[in-house]
Amino acid sequence: MSYDGIEVDMLNLGNADSILVTQWSAGVASRILIDGGNTSDAEKVLSFLSSRGIKYLNHIVCSHPHDDHAGGLLGVVKSPNIDFGQAWVHLPWKHIDQSVLTTALNRSEQLSGVLSNRLRTCSMRLLRGGSQLPSRSKE
Repeated sequence: MSYDGIEVDMLNLGNADSILVTQWSAGVASRILIDGGNTSDAEKVLSFLSSRGIKYLNHIVCSHPHDDHAGGLLGVVKSPNIDFGQAWVHLPWKHIDQSVLTTALNRSEQLSGVLSNRLRTCSMRLLRGGSQLPSRSKE
């Protein structure tokens, strides 16, 4: 008998966030990793994924480019042990305070650069103010 349903794993990363959502349909998993904690949390996230036998993520979502959400994602996407399909990155420059814009843009650029260099074909959807920009593929 196959399992249909949703699992949500919230990793304990202290004052940082990382959530794995798994949807099961006819026994097949579709996984979304939302955020990756701080830079120092990347190994914890990778260890958790490895302990579950997870080597592929259908989607990676960066909710916003603060270190406690995006920092660990850099380590996850750089890891040769994890492959992934699409990456979703929030672009906050339309609605973020100017004082944090430089840091946010630097983190977004780092993550985008790693994603582009890591994949032969990278489908990224960049989010702005709740609206979705057209998908761009790199071939």
